[in-house]
Amino acid sequence: MTFSAFFSENQYLTSGLAVGALTASFYLYRLRRPSLTLVKLNWKPGIIYYIAPPIRPKSLPSISPYGVKLETFLKVSGLDYESVKSAQRSPKGNFPFIEYNGKAYSDTNLIMRFLSKEFQSADLDRYLSDEDKARSLAFYWMFEEVLMRCLVYLGMHDFAKFSQELDNPKSGLRSKIILNLFIKRAIYRSNTTKLYYQGFGRFNLEELRGIFHECLESANAQLAKKEYLFGDTISRADVTLFAILYYMHAIPSLGGAKLISEQYPSLTEYTRKNHQRFWPEYKI
Repeated sequence: MTFSAFFSENQYLTSGLAVGALTASFYLYRLRRPSLTLVKLNWKPGIIYYIAPPIRPKSLPSISPYGVKLETFLKVSGLDYESVKSAQRSPKGNFPFIEYNGKAYSDTNLIMRFLSKEFQSADLDRYLSDEDKARSLAFYWMFEEVLMRCLVYLGMHDFAKFSQELDNPKSGLRSKIILNLFIKRAIYRSNTTKLYYQGFGRFNLEELRGIFHECLESANAQLAKKEYLFGDTISRADVTLFAILYYMHAIPSLGGAKLISEQYPSLTEYTRKNHQRFWPEYKI
């Protein structure tokens, strides 16, 4: 049987392949192209629209650790927000991002800074002393610029296993196709390039683990037996630390959960309590 005869006799298969190809092309286009228009066109004043990829892993609220950080921040701050699934990137070319009062805001660090000025409840460091605010800022950037990149490096190091753990068995066929053919490829290409130019991609695994341990030791020492890094109140640095630790516990191939439980039990307990507090619907 010729190809033309086969497809003419299998019209449903032909239509399905055509629709699949168009859908895949559309998502690939949107993944590569920064947003030039709003995702939420019928937006309402005062509502924060959290724009994130349409794929959620089984044990995490976001495929991205930055998404876990940002959505946890929105929850902790008690802000009124609506989650919108979209493959569209932000104006700066990254995701997740937010739209608020008809304007898109990119980069989770800038978003958190903007919201903390816009809403008093989002200024998580407002109860800290000036000295602790300075410490919180230093810890925040250590977690963001060092520990977060260690996490990304570990994911890219064994990407085949890591990417399998991003799958959600409950996802539909369409979501699985988008994730496996396009989102995973975009994640790998984008992150390996960034890691190389940021310098982390030039470390070998042993060198990176040394840096990883230094950050965890500092966090463990600061936390000690306190509820949060600076006492009984959650800070902006706590949100970032928790997001990283939660992500490591949810993705076994990163190798972080076992290491943390064996060497940093305070961090393990810290992760467990905050996971139950903010994301009990996701089992790890």
